[in-house]
Amino acid sequence: MSQANVTITATPTAGAVAVPSHERGNILRLAVAQALAGANATVVFATGAVVGNTLAPSPALA
Repeated sequence: MSQANVTITATPTAGAVAVPSHERGNILRLAVAQALAGANATVVFATGAVVGNTLAPSPALA
């Protein structure tokens, strides 16, 4: 009787999905990109206020 090399792995629980490592990297990149895109609106409003104040003939018009 010979013994074969058998690897026993735990099966995922019901509803769990095994995600390959390259997809995890993609998910991380997309999450970072979404966070940066969300912060972009604040930067645009702040920059617009500074530029408007600089270009306006009177600060009241900015």
